[in-house]
Amino acid sequence: MDKQMDKQMDKQHKGISVKDSLGYNMINTSWQIKESLRKAFLANGFDITSDQFAVLLGLWQEEGISQLELCQRTCKNKSNLTRILDSMEKRELIYREASKQDRRSFNIYLTHGGKAIKDSLVAIAMDIQKKLFIGISDSELRGIESVLQKINDNIEKVQLGRSEN
Repeated sequence: MDKQMDKQMDKQHKGISVKDSLGYNMINTSWQIKESLRKAFLANGFDITSDQFAVLLGLWQEEGISQLELCQRTCKNKSNLTRILDSMEKRELIYREASKQDRRSFNIYLTHGGKAIKDSLVAIAMDIQKKLFIGISDSELRGIESVLQKINDNIEKVQLGRSEN
């Protein structure tokens, strides 16, 4: 019985390309968006990556938050965020200050330079978003967001061992 099922699955999967998979398309689209944003920033004189922009967005919303909170808000793991923050600190966009509640923890703040570029970067990002979403209706975008949220909810359930088949 198992051999028969294996043959059936092999038949079903013959001819399927990686580029036909949802995962590939999600990763590729994400990378293309990030690259478009980086190139637009660079073309306007800002050497800022999309990851750095995500950190700036988080800090423009609320500065003085912990690195852990920033990890959660930007969907970055601790080591990646540390690397991003190191780069931003060298470029004098942010600074870290030891937490008064926990000296092992650091709170992240914007420098004057990090605050000064907000309007320009947000305008560039909004322009890119507008160009990338041409021909896509608001309801289509809401549908994509809804499907992605459902997938994320399902991933969380699977990771917690509560999958509902």
